[in-house]
Amino acid sequence: MTNPLALTVALVASSSFILAGGEGEKKGGDKAAAKSTPSVLNHLSGWGYKGAKFDATLAHSMQVRVDYTNLDEGRDVMNVDVRKVRSSVSGSVYGLDYKVQNDWVVKPESTPGRAHNSIKDAWLNWNIQDSDAYSIGVKLGQYKTEFGREFNTAYTNLEFMDRSKASQHFSGIRSRAATVHGALKAQSLNWAVSIANNGNNSSWNQSHQTGEGDDNTSKKMDYTFSINWSSNPKAVRLGGSEGALTNDAGFGLGFAHHKGYPKSPLSSVEDWTTESNNLWASWKNDSGFAANLELFTAQWSYSSRFTMEDEDGYSASLSWTAAAIPEQTQWGVAVRYSGIDYMDTQFNPQGGGMKDDNRFELVLNRYSVGHNMKTQFGLSQNSSKHDLRNHVEEYVLGVQTTVAF
Repeated sequence: MTNPLALTVALVASSSFILAGGEGEKKGGDKAAAKSTPSVLNHLSGWGYKGAKFDATLAHSMQVRVDYTNLDEGRDVMNVDVRKVRSSVSGSVYGLDYKVQNDWVVKPESTPGRAHNSIKDAWLNWNIQDSDAYSIGVKLGQYKTEFGREFNTAYTNLEFMDRSKASQHFSGIRSRAATVHGALKAQSLNWAVSIANNGNNSSWNQSHQTGEGDDNTSKKMDYTFSINWSSNPKAVRLGGSEGALTNDAGFGLGFAHHKGYPKSPLSSVEDWTTESNNLWASWKNDSGFAANLELFTAQWSYSSRFTMEDEDGYSASLSWTAAAIPEQTQWGVAVRYSGIDYMDTQFNPQGGGMKDDNRFELVLNRYSVGHNMKTQFGLSQNSSKHDLRNHVEEYVLGVQTTVAF
């Protein structure tokens, strides 16, 4: 067991360093965050160029974390991690929208949900029609297809230190895809249909997505359809920031279906099919309360003859954020429970039987410049039950800071 005194010293030191950070307001960021004393963030934000046929905005973000893990089995672990360091350029050129984003922190290819390719986004979008009533467009390149609300929220805009257990399992990586998308603006209704490469899965249990940046390995493609609605897109929308940091109130619903043809890690035979569904609901009011619910189902089948595995996922969260007061820090607290239930067969390389993985999370958020600069203090409990016999628990205590400018 790691000495608890070492944990205390590390957390206090990290907290003191993070809490000493300057405050400001990033252009395009959380407008509800309190405008504070000028800092270096004010001068670094909003880098860009605007011309007659070309404009560009340069953005950067970084996330660092220190945590202590109490393991049920094995030695406890303490770790300092630079989780993400990203740079992006986005804008429009000759009527096409574009974005290129690179992650300077590259995890090993074997890490679930992370790939060896450092390019995160590289896409072009053409809005064929964009009027006050409706829009329709085509998007090509590498990006997040619209499967999962939390997955489509940027890591800089999350309320929790990690994505939910369900989101990490069922979504989690970008695709090389072509998407036709549209919106009925008066009704705040959006839809998208995507076809994507179906390269080798980086993890058996990522039920529908392929390896990030993978080329296609067969004549088959993966397909995703999504539709979502919001009563107030300023408050709630697919990809919008989490937590009620503003006075905007709203409610949103979304549904997505995915059908894919992954290659099994057991053989090169391309006879596997996956079908996945995602349903989400999000709510915010003007008193700082917010709630999110997300449900997943997935089914693996072989040669379209019999089912090999059924999976279900869920995530439910509730939060409260204090009102923004000029020149003062904005505080918030959130709680979430998420998990995965699935049945393996004897053909699954992980072994047979029922499996149940759950995570309970509690987080205290300190917003200095809304989501653009925040410090998070989190406690999570991870619980795993395999074959309803082996029960393993671990506790993670951490401090994390995120800066976007």
